[in-house]
Amino acid sequence: MRGIYFIRPDKYYPHLQPEIWSQGEAEDNRRWFPTWDEPNQKTPVETIVTVQKGWTVTANGHLKSHTTTGATTTWDWDAAAVPALSTIETTDSEPGVRNAAWDAVADIKDNAKHAKHKMK
Repeated sequence: MRGIYFIRPDKYYPHLQPEIWSQGEAEDNRRWFPTWDEPNQKTPVETIVTVQKGWTVTANGHLKSHTTTGATTTWDWDAAAVPALSTIETTDSEPGVRNAAWDAVADIKDNAKHAKHKMK
């Protein structure tokens, strides 16, 4: 299937880290969720992904909720996005790796905020 990819270990690559990710630009997102691939039109997008407990999900927009029930975790993201750029990524990350990635995003946001403040 084009647009969304499932990676998992097999007998040839037994140490691969399981992951799921999408690459839909410019015309393949319609192959994994109902949409039109028009690069100039934004639309409201809500992405709800349920994965096994311990997995991390990233997607476009604002994280509305993140809840764990039993053996699964559901991530709910909300955005206004061009459908061709909608994306998800999920993997069974080590907590240290996950925290480093989120810290890097926070650093980028902080640096942008400080740069904006200095310009005033």
